Amino acid sequence: MEENRVAAEGISAVAESALLINLVQLNLRSNYFGPDEGNALAKSTNLAKLEALNLGNNDMGAEAGGAVLRIQMPLLKTLSIDGNVLQDDGALALAEASQLQKLESLQVNWNQFTARGIKAIAAAKHLSHLRELDLSANPIGAVEAIALAKSRILANLSELVLSRCEIDDEGAVAIAGSQYLHHLQTLYLSYGTIGNTGAVALAHSKTLNKLVTLCLTGNGFDNSARKALRESYGKRVQI
Repeated sequence: MEENRVAAEGISAVAESALLINLVQLNLRSNYFGPDEGNALAKSTNLAKLEALNLGNNDMGAEAGGAVLRIQMPLLKTLSIDGNVLQDDGALALAEASQLQKLESLQVNWNQFTARGIKAIAAAKHLSHLRELDLSANPIGAVEAIALAKSRILANLSELVLSRCEIDDEGAVAIAGSQYLHHLQTLYLSYGTIGNTGAVALAHSKTLNKLVTLCLTGNGFDNSARKALRESYGKRVQI
């Protein structure tokens, strides 16, 4: 049902349909619905068997997005709710959604999360099974990066995407020195403000020795840092 511009009446019909009872995947991405449609979906009691839900590129906002996150979906493993202007209140709702304890993949980019929301997510114990986390295009700087780096909850991550954020040297150093992110295989820090200090810290990181892909395109370090990165990661780094 992607890109169908389903309105509130249609979402209500879908949400109330008994046909959803055994549904394991639901894709409502890019339907351009807003709070009314989000609240309509949140009233559904038929989504208990969902394992994958894609609500990306809609415009639900924090209130309706929070209501959706409170739906009982105890089997949900994959959630894409990017581009919904959830803001920090939506992040807090996610951090309180303890029924989502089986989540393995979470895409919440383009949601205007700041330190308050990121810190809540990083401390949410029910998210400890996450393997993939996409927070790109949120205003995440050093404070938020440090919170992520210090999070024991995120110790099982194999993929972390922080592209088009505001990650600087301090944030990169924190990630490079994290004692919890040692399972990372994919790390995106592209289009930030990382300079030589951050790039060299990433090059010399003992934590990130399992990386298969490190993307640092669009940052501001010089050729000496590029050389250090190439020596450590070879073709695994994109600069």
